[in-house]
Amino acid sequence: MLILKILKLIILFFFFLIRKSYARLKFFKIKMNFETFVFKLLDFLDDAMPEIVIREKAIMQRIFQIIRHEDTKQNKILLPILRKWCRCAAVRISIERDKRLSIGPYSDIQKSFAPICQMFVDKLIPFFKNPKLLPLVIETVSDLLTIGNIPASPALVDIAMNSMTGKERKPLVIPLLNIVSKANFKVDGLPLLDPMIAKGFPELHQKLSLIAPDDFKEQITKINRIVSKIDKINNCEDEVDRDFLEFCDVSKLVTCSPPDVFVTHPNPQVRKTFYKYALEKKLDIHPFLESLLHHGIFDPEVKEYALALLSMKLPTLIEPPLPDQLLAYVQCIPMEKNGAIFNAIVDIIEGTDNFTYICSCIRFLYHKEDWVRDTIKKVLQATLQVSTFPDVLKQPQNDFYVEKFMKNLKKQSPVTESQIANNLLEIILSPEQPLDIKQVSSKSLAEMLLDPYCDVRSILPSLYTLSYEDFPELMHALAIRDGNFKINDHKKLFHLVQTINDKNALHLLPILTRAVFASLLYVESDGANLLRIPLFLEDQFIIKGSGGVYRPSSYQPVKEFPLSKIVKEWIDTKIIQNRPINDIFFKHKFYKFIVCNKRLGSDILTHIDAEDSAAAKLATSCPPKKFLTFLLLSVLDAKRASTAASSICEKYMNEMPMGAMKLAQVLIEYGGECKLPENICEYIVDPKYCRTALSLVVTAMRFKKEVNNIDFEKLETLIKYLEEERLPINVKRQLSALLLLKEKSDLSLKFAESSDAITKSFGFHTAIPNSESAALALSVASQETEAICARAAALELFTDYCRTNPPPSDNLAALYHTSTGETIFSLQLLKMLQIPSIRAQVSKANEFILSFLDSKCPPLYVNCALQCLLGIDFDDAKIAVALSELLPIKQYTDNVLQVLATTPDKSLNYFTSDIHQIICSTFAYDCDLNLAFVCINHLLLAGIPFPSCSVKILINLYQSFLEASCCSSALHTILPQIFNASTDAKEIALENGFPDLLYSELTVSRENKVHFNCVILTAAEFVFGFKEGQLALVKSWQLDTLIDIFQPTSEVLHFFLCLTSRNVEIETMYATEIGTGSLLKLLLEAFNSVHIQTPQVIQLLACILHSDVIRRVIYRKKKVKTFVSRLFKYVSMKNWKFAESLIRLFAVLTFYSDGIDNLLDSTHIAEMLEILMENDEIIQMDIFRILATNIKGHTRTWAGVQQSFKKHNKQLYEVFMEIVADQD
Repeated sequence: MLILKILKLIILFFFFLIRKSYARLKFFKIKMNFETFVFKLLDFLDDAMPEIVIREKAIMQRIFQIIRHEDTKQNKILLPILRKWCRCAAVRISIERDKRLSIGPYSDIQKSFAPICQMFVDKLIPFFKNPKLLPLVIETVSDLLTIGNIPASPALVDIAMNSMTGKERKPLVIPLLNIVSKANFKVDGLPLLDPMIAKGFPELHQKLSLIAPDDFKEQITKINRIVSKIDKINNCEDEVDRDFLEFCDVSKLVTCSPPDVFVTHPNPQVRKTFYKYALEKKLDIHPFLESLLHHGIFDPEVKEYALALLSMKLPTLIEPPLPDQLLAYVQCIPMEKNGAIFNAIVDIIEGTDNFTYICSCIRFLYHKEDWVRDTIKKVLQATLQVSTFPDVLKQPQNDFYVEKFMKNLKKQSPVTESQIANNLLEIILSPEQPLDIKQVSSKSLAEMLLDPYCDVRSILPSLYTLSYEDFPELMHALAIRDGNFKINDHKKLFHLVQTINDKNALHLLPILTRAVFASLLYVESDGANLLRIPLFLEDQFIIKGSGGVYRPSSYQPVKEFPLSKIVKEWIDTKIIQNRPINDIFFKHKFYKFIVCNKRLGSDILTHIDAEDSAAAKLATSCPPKKFLTFLLLSVLDAKRASTAASSICEKYMNEMPMGAMKLAQVLIEYGGECKLPENICEYIVDPKYCRTALSLVVTAMRFKKEVNNIDFEKLETLIKYLEEERLPINVKRQLSALLLLKEKSDLSLKFAESSDAITKSFGFHTAIPNSESAALALSVASQETEAICARAAALELFTDYCRTNPPPSDNLAALYHTSTGETIFSLQLLKMLQIPSIRAQVSKANEFILSFLDSKCPPLYVNCALQCLLGIDFDDAKIAVALSELLPIKQYTDNVLQVLATTPDKSLNYFTSDIHQIICSTFAYDCDLNLAFVCINHLLLAGIPFPSCSVKILINLYQSFLEASCCSSALHTILPQIFNASTDAKEIALENGFPDLLYSELTVSRENKVHFNCVILTAAEFVFGFKEGQLALVKSWQLDTLIDIFQPTSEVLHFFLCLTSRNVEIETMYATEIGTGSLLKLLLEAFNSVHIQTPQVIQLLACILHSDVIRRVIYRKKKVKTFVSRLFKYVSMKNWKFAESLIRLFAVLTFYSDGIDNLLDSTHIAEMLEILMENDEIIQMDIFRILATNIKGHTRTWAGVQQSFKKHNKQLYEVFMEIVADQD
């Protein structure tokens, strides 16, 4: 009955809507004036579907009639109405595409809007020529193109491009380009190279690039690539490229690259920026000292900063001392008399070696300043003890030898034979020739040296050692002809200085000049040294006899590229924040342009936030209503909030509630803070403000703002209208959203009974789960005609009810037969299967869950399906395969592990050993390791073998634990199980150094008993029955460690039993003593204690008795008698467990002839057997049968035992023979 009632209400509601819509449509057929038409059309748009509007001929004819008449005033009102229709259509398209709200098959409603949108656009193209309507037309056309998803036509693109011309149209360029960007053909003349568009509107620029001609598109691609690279360089994300350095922010890159990259760059701005930064940050100049001295201090662009930087850092150049060449550059710095720079340079000179010291001082003798020359002469006189120095400025202005060399170079003379030069050299070098003959020969040879065409190169090195005093002319010529002739020793240089006098100064002073300035001089290509000096040297020094000047090597060039000017313009362009508000603000039509100029809105908000006076100017320039509308448009365009706008909104809330509430809504949507009015409930019930007030409250709720002024008792009128289905759909939905503000209540059921799906959903979300609401929810969820969101919300309430109550229906399986795909309804069906009582009803539960165990499904559905399998015996091989496929996917790993950890053994049998490999592969991406170990343990206990190939992963993980100083008891749980089941696993562990790893952990676990026991038990399983492992562990741990850890506890004794088992070599080791102790000694001490805690002590003794060395020690210590007496004690106390262990010890002894002999010497065997056989518990022991068989097999012993039995106790003899016979 309830279902029939609901269906009846739905039918009545739709009939009411259709009837109401048709009544309104009929009203539009009546002739009315423009104002009445607009009012009725706006009212109709509030509730009617947008597709109904375009289907009605009367409405469309009237709209087209208004557009066709091109009345500016009427169209200025009509265009915003068209934009409102576009917004309604956008919401309609969004709802249609929302799978949660779908009922029937999907239909693309946007395609039905496309033709009418195209018609509107075509009709509006002429309005682009109307300046008064242009901003509104641009935005309206842009909205229509978006809603219809249609491209811009060639006619529209042409008129949009033409509308950009003119200074007054500049604010409209971006909106017009937005229209152009929607074209689906190539467009010429796009301003893609404009940096303001490229940087200010990157998304638009990218769209425009797609429709640009191909050659233009390639240019843009190259520019974007270069700009992107420059941005990466500026962010230190890429290496500095010298070719792009002039476009970069050098101040950001100083720390990312060597200084030489900047100081050697040809762009003066790069150098200047670096030197400014270096001076400001007082950088260390040593890394770029050479470039600084070679170029910086002589570069007119940076000279000021370079000299300041060098002056500041001069004291730091003393250590380490500068080489001669760099010191020569330092001496070229302009200096003041007795100034800090000169004193610092002198200090640097004094810290150098002798040769550099003399060179540097003599260079100062060439200085232009008299005080420099006088000061340095005093220094030289004091340090070198020389009374006078030659006056270097007396050197002739022109060197006649150089002039002669240049003259010979210009006229090619006949080549003189080199033999003549050799003969002259022999005369000069001969000790037998008199000096005057040598001097005559030297003058002839000097003439040959000054002839560049005379081949004398082979004899030049032989002239280096000649005397300056005897051959001044020849040495002068040599210094000119051979640039390799240098003085590199301070003694030779000092000797040259002392040799110079008035007679030879003409020839020796040029040699001295070349010697002290050698590092700065230019040597010609033929090797000649014409005393060519750098251009900057003439600024501070007087160098006479110079053969000319040269410009030092310029800065390293960079590669230029064709688009460099455009790139430079893009890089240099900065988006400057405009402040548009002034005293004549509205006279410049800002109100018109803000409709489509998005940047203008942002600038206005920034301005009023920065200056209080700006908001005041804005407020006084227009009425409050227009002021609030203007701010609303600004916020919508800027898509951000404003503190000043929020304050203005709260100020006008009571005076202009409609405008203030709309502004508050958009401010909240864009992250702002705006208080709700205190009387918000009054606005909600007021028909005039109802929609706006509800929209504001719902928006505040959506953005988690404080909403505490809602009193539902004041909303009774609206709730009554809701029950009567008299509220518009939008109002109904927003009102239902307010239910989220209060606790769950019965009021929600009134909303749950609504005909609107979204309203119904809110009702179920906030309803109290009880029998009544659960019945209604099940009814709604079962109706396939209901929207998915309503069915899902109903099912959610029904599931909550069933968690604490038995299901009210036993026919829930039907819900699972028709639901397919990833919808929120399917998600709720999955959650419902987590309730055992419901799962029991659904035979297709596993099949339904399996459909979502697919990596292609959304993660939300996959994880929910996995939750349904927790603790469930799914008994389906396909689910096991699906879990195996999901396990290695990171986002599902932990959830799958939880399923595996709780799955019963029966279902685990569907897995193979591959599941272990998959689990181990998940270790690489931070899964829950303890959970993974639990799963491996669970699988091992269920009989799923662990693959040997994955053992190495566990060993590596174990090693990583040790490196991190961690312990995993879960890992120590699964490793023994793996070792117990597979010898191959032990071999792989041994190959990967497992004994050493165990020892590493053992050394840090001694203080923690639980940790120590974990390690020792893992080691026990590793070595048990594995001889190579036993030997490797003993070698790794060493005997002293084994002695140190020995203690008579169950875990330690178990380890030693496993270590010793069937390995005579290790058994023998027990007798080895270190100092005064041995393992055997400790073991016997444990045996001799009053209370033995575990029979393992005796079992270990029995184990090592296989070694003849151990047996001999036991015999020597006469321990066999002790063993016998202890056995009798345990038998008398009926302690069969310990007695059995001692019988085992005697059985081992009887395996060896020396053991039986010693037993025979230590006790009466027949009596011992009689005492033992008097107890049925001992007779039933298998180990006793072995002992009896061994005794019977020993001829000498058996004869005495047999005789004693027959003589004293024939009945026991018969029992003994039966035992032996059974054993055989």
